[in-house]
Parts: sequence; C-alpha cells; structure tokens
Amino acid sequence: MCAQVTNTNAEPPTDKQHICSQEIAQLETVKETVPKSSAIAANPPNSSAPNRALMASATIETNKFYQEHDKAFRDFETQLIRDLFVSETSLFLTTDEFTERIEEVMSKNKIYQEMRSTVLQLRIRRHYYDGIIKSLEYPITPSSLSRQAIEGVHS
Repeated sequence: MCAQVTNTNAEPPTDKQHICSQEIAQLETVKETVPKSSAIAANPPNSSAPNRALMASATIETNKFYQEHDKAFRDFETQLIRDLFVSETSLFLTTDEFTERIEEVMSKNKIYQEMRSTVLQLRIRRHYYDGIIKSLEYPITPSSLSRQAIEGVHS
C-alpha cells in the first residue's frame, strides 16, 4: 500500500510497523475517553492496523500515520521538481511552460502516482470512518437532512 521514497536527501522513512504501534497505543488512550459508540466506530472489529492507526487522532491533520505518508509524498514531489529544474533547460521556459512540463512528468511517474494515490486513499478512508462515527453519535432522521439532500435523493 505504501510507496517507498528513494530520495537520498530526504529523511529516512519511519518504519511502518513502528508508526502503527505508536498510533494503536494512542488509540487505546482515546478509547478510554470517548463514548462507547465512538470508540467502536473508531476501532471497528476486524479492522487492519493501518486503519486503526488512521483513526488514532482527533483529526487527520493531527494524525501521525497520515502525516508521515503526506510528508514522504511532498518530499518526493519537491525533489522531483528540483531535479527537473536542474536537468531541464528551465531557464529558457516560461513559468507556464515549466509548470506544464512538471505536470507531464508527474503524470507519468509511477512512484509519484502511487504515493499520491496512497495519501488520497488515506484521506478518503478517514472521512469514511469519520462519517460512521458521526452517524452513530447523531443518527440521521428526515428532520436532520437538509432540503437539498432530501430533494437530491428524490429527483
């Protein structure tokens, strides 16, 4: 699931299992202070260690598991841009031309695409689990739906 960065200038990636164990330990602490329904949703039965790690913090912005992947992705992206700037005849390109060239290279770079996909999948999973938690805490009733949501369902 996780792509490895082979960037010698970046910090070495943290061991995935170490991250998971830290986040799982944090989750155990969170479970003691969260209402039972939220704790069950935050740690659904049979969920994988990465999914439990993803839910170990209050928000995705403060989640170490997600941030580690996001940082590795951004470091790789930055290094890719710097390498292209040096290797291309960037001084002869306009900013728009250089930007187009970077986007073209990134769209073809498999490592970049895998890392971007991993970070996106983590965000999607987190939003999914957050939605489950909210639906347990605040069950959806017809009166709680917005007019747009109701009309969108029936149209």
